[in-house]
Amino acid sequence: MIFNGKANNYILPDYLKIKKCKTTKDFSDFEKVTSLSYSGLGPNEPYGPFPPEYDEAARRAFKSKLIESYVMLYNESPVACVMIGILREFAGIYAAGVIPSHRGRCYTSIMTKYFANFLSNKRGIKTAFCQTEKDSINEKIFKYAGFETYALCTDLVLKSYLK
Repeated sequence: MIFNGKANNYILPDYLKIKKCKTTKDFSDFEKVTSLSYSGLGPNEPYGPFPPEYDEAARRAFKSKLIESYVMLYNESPVACVMIGILREFAGIYAAGVIPSHRGRCYTSIMTKYFANFLSNKRGIKTAFCQTEKDSINEKIFKYAGFETYALCTDLVLKSYLK
């Protein structure tokens, strides 16, 4: 999904704070949130156990400074996370996750709107993208934040197999 243009100003609610991971302690909070967000803890969770390769890839990205990691704090406790990659005038929003005990509170919507605003108004990024499953709740969340569906990867993959 693609976001083009200038985002409306968005202010976080007082009880939430978004913190960039700058230290290994910050990144430790990011890892904890990520492992809980994608752990498959509940019966309706599709993800299964958190893969160690994902954690290692996030750790390498954090050390390289190519991708920025952020944690959302609810009353100073880490409850959600997101990764942002920026290359020249483009940005990507990745790995947004919310721990199971805080789901259903619109935190993914809040983070997406916050980062659309942050990237557009603070970083001068005019084109941001994110990936999600078609017709999923995530697609609705991203559309609410101003993103538009641009391409369907499943169509592209299927077409390449048909040749």
